[in-house]
Amino acid sequence: MTVTGCGKFDYVAELAWQFKCADFDDDGEYYEYPHYTCFLDEHAAARALQETGLAEREKEFYKQNSIIPVLEAYGLDKEKFWYATVYIALLTKIWSGQKSLKPLPSALEQLTTLRDELKNCHEIRVVIDNPSESHSLILAGNRLLHDLLVPALDGLIDNERHSTYASAREVSLWRDREEYKMTEKTWYAANLFKILFNCFSLPVIRSRKDSSISYDKDQLIAELIHFLGLTNNDNLDGNSIRSILKSDREFKLDIF
Repeated sequence: MTVTGCGKFDYVAELAWQFKCADFDDDGEYYEYPHYTCFLDEHAAARALQETGLAEREKEFYKQNSIIPVLEAYGLDKEKFWYATVYIALLTKIWSGQKSLKPLPSALEQLTTLRDELKNCHEIRVVIDNPSESHSLILAGNRLLHDLLVPALDGLIDNERHSTYASAREVSLWRDREEYKMTEKTWYAANLFKILFNCFSLPVIRSRKDSSISYDKDQLIAELIHFLGLTNNDNLDGNSIRSILKSDREFKLDIF
């Protein structure tokens, strides 16, 4: 369907209708409405611009030589597309924020937590399991805890705190988590832009040999993702977007 009547939010409404919600009115009549309908007014749009950090970037967007000429070639309104871009940035922030990984505790943090818990513990129960039987051994008394386990943990904590390997490992884990989060954002944004383009049934436009402008829609998605800062891959291009869209990620376009 083609949504009109929302003025500069027409493209926002077009995309929102792809994620319809349903409800019943006071008379029991069933009706559908686009998700995040509240975006379709000036006040909500201003709030979205602030939340996405795009409030001061509209003029910059209109100067993007790798974006605006392509939109114009496809007959798309640049102002309406700007608000659709803000909407996609907002959805990407909301959805990836809900699903992003929680920071994992470091080895140092885990050892410190275990030591502190043991200091306040009056009993340790050690369970030894094997396929034929199970044994439970209770080690009681704070004297044993303080004289044996706590000092041992203190030594492990000290080693972990001064370990170059441990520091390098924590940096590596942090980078892996950050890379995952950025990949997640790229995946969401790429799929949302693809859905938006599918709403318009855009034709295929071939680039001229003497032109530096690419009319490839996947390349346009890559340029938009770069503009929004949703990738740390400087080499992200149309081929990358095609791979991302085909990839079987654990992420889902799940509103609820």
